[in-house]
Amino acid sequence: MSRAIELGIVSPNNGGINVPTSDDYGKVDLAAIEKFRQRCVTEAHAAVNRLLQTLEDWCRQAAAVPGSDESPSGSASTTATVSDNSPSELGEIVTLWRQSRFFYIAAGMLIPSARILQEYLNIYDSREKFIQLLPDLRFLQEEILAPAIGEDLCAYLVEFATTGQLPSAKEKTGAEANSQLSTLNSQLKKARKYLAAALENRTLVLKTDKLRRQQAHDEAIRLLASLRQHITNHQNAFPETIMKTSPLYTPPPAESVTVTDASPSGCPACCNTAEAQKEFHNNRRGAVLYATPFLD
Repeated sequence: MSRAIELGIVSPNNGGINVPTSDDYGKVDLAAIEKFRQRCVTEAHAAVNRLLQTLEDWCRQAAAVPGSDESPSGSASTTATVSDNSPSELGEIVTLWRQSRFFYIAAGMLIPSARILQEYLNIYDSREKFIQLLPDLRFLQEEILAPAIGEDLCAYLVEFATTGQLPSAKEKTGAEANSQLSTLNSQLKKARKYLAAALENRTLVLKTDKLRRQQAHDEAIRLLASLRQHITNHQNAFPETIMKTSPLYTPPPAESVTVTDASPSGCPACCNTAEAQKEFHNNRRGAVLYATPFLD
């Protein structure tokens, strides 16, 4: 209310709602009251949103403390406690916040919170708007992205996005682990950029004009193609059991077999059987290939 008052529209006090004048207070009209009410609603929503964002940040801080029992996925836990290494007051607030029905971090999503979505799409740091966008966001991830790259592979990326560490399915150490972490980070960013662009094209929650919606549609197509190509080029970053279930899986090339026993004709001995003689062998002495012209 104090931030709205600074506009000089109205002045609520013990005598009611008035308009300040140069020497006294005057009667306020309905339009000024409505404008004041709208400003108060906006400020109230922004204040609650900042409070919820702060509480979620405190939960992440508690999770980073050694001995914290908060699950990495951010799901609510009514029995979670905070290590004694964190301030007791903060620990008590976080514990009570986890028990609240308003505790809300989307588990199982590549974009699990409003803060992460804000990095890729301007939602004005609104947690309320993120919750409104979740149905569209979940549809895009589960019905379009996951089938395009593979259900198991998408779940693998979600686990990596949630924990920030290599999933236990394929543990590595040293330079190999750093290389895999870098690859997975690149793919996670590409996946999030695709979801943000596709979300902007699909949703009606955000106010987007027709031109920007078309641009977001084109960007989403390019980003999804880029992600699929990146996964194909770096499929060794995933466990083979997971990669084999993906439509992007490319089997490794078969090992070539070198035949040393060759016949005098220059063809391997295996080609001298009666069955093999019926086939054409390139670079074989005396081999001729006849090409007939195309007839209409």
